Amino acid sequence: MRAPGDFCTGMNIMAQQAGFARSGNDVAGDTSPRATLLVTRFIWATMLAAEAIAFAIIYRAWSAGRFTAQPELARTVFLINVTIFAAALPAAWFLRRNIAAAALDGLIAPREFMIGTIVFLAVCEVPAMLSIGSIIINQELWPVNVIPVLVAMIQLMNFPSGSLVRGLDPLN
Repeated sequence: MRAPGDFCTGMNIMAQQAGFARSGNDVAGDTSPRATLLVTRFIWATMLAAEAIAFAIIYRAWSAGRFTAQPELARTVFLINVTIFAAALPAAWFLRRNIAAAALDGLIAPREFMIGTIVFLAVCEVPAMLSIGSIIINQELWPVNVIPVLVAMIQLMNFPSGSLVRGLDPLN
């Protein structure tokens, strides 16, 4: 039987099953490349799902007529969103390339791969979420929905396959 304040000690079973822990409190140790890839894929899917859910919620409220359209402001916000989109994508690729730089053997360390991918996805998600939010002030979905669709396509094409991650079998 455990003491009342002793609930955090012991084995972290989920962390061990994912390959992140060797013993009870060892979650900061070395992770297996496969576990890192699985976490990266989970984050990738979660960020895509967040965009889809946000769009569904805003679209549902927008189609029910719960918002007042402001065409002048909508045009300005759309141009701002396009500018952010145009600036965010090169920045995202630049950041990912510098964070997840390949070593001399052409492979990327698993941790840098995960961090670079998360930064890339987060920077890409900014213009998508801003555009989804700006649907509120638009009379029509066109052309506002173009940016979230383009971002989703870019994120889908950048599925974390792990083909260049050190320690992963490329055939697996």
